[in-house]
Amino acid sequence: MITLTPTKTRFVDIHHQDWDLDWSIQFPEAFGSSEAFAMSWMAIEPDWEQRGDNTWGYSWRTTEDYVQAMKAKLPDYTFVVGLTLDAEIGAVDNEVRLKLVISNKSSEPWPHVRSDGGCFQARSEAFMDGEEVARSHLCIKGQMESMRDHERSVPIRAMYRAPTEVPGKEEAAYFWGHTNIQPDEPAILGAVSRDGSKAVVMGYEQSARAMQNADDHHCLHSCPFFGTLEPGDSVTRHGLILFGEDIEALAATLRGRIG
Repeated sequence: MITLTPTKTRFVDIHHQDWDLDWSIQFPEAFGSSEAFAMSWMAIEPDWEQRGDNTWGYSWRTTEDYVQAMKAKLPDYTFVVGLTLDAEIGAVDNEVRLKLVISNKSSEPWPHVRSDGGCFQARSEAFMDGEEVARSHLCIKGQMESMRDHERSVPIRAMYRAPTEVPGKEEAAYFWGHTNIQPDEPAILGAVSRDGSKAVVMGYEQSARAMQNADDHHCLHSCPFFGTLEPGDSVTRHGLILFGEDIEALAATLRGRIG
């Protein structure tokens, strides 16, 4: 069984009771369009509400005050008002269910809206060590392949883009580096434990980007794409985090449910 505990920030603590292991997810870390951010990775305190058994959610709207605060903290980035978010996370058995709803409340279209899907971070030594890249996997041509076996310019992290991914202005290549490796769509990634007995996979429907970071974040991202939102449009994307013993079997299950 998995229990979820929201914090004062966007982070939700995830505890797998049978394994006695912990993760957390910043849900989500960011969202916006190819032109600008609506929400950054910097801390906010949402109004979490319980929406069911082991299910939590919040609604959030970009305001002018927020934009001005972000401009002061992140002067090199562009922020916009007009996009709203509803985020919901729940757990049943050996899975965490994710739902993101982004709406355009402005009077103009926003192109190529996407989210990072949530910064899913290992919090237990069973999944954390110097070999995280080797134990992190990406679905390529239907197989979960170790990230160690594919080139990338930054050894400890990478952003992987599927063929249909639309680059944006806020790519932060200085941080994520470069790679020509393309994930399947939807983008599915995961990790295995140090002893090889446990595995976890993550993916969203309509995700064309995946990210992995082996610094002190120990994180995975599957990034759902929402398309161009016209005024009044609202688009929902569902994601899953699955826990089990075999990463290939988990990825096949996940692909069948979000593909």
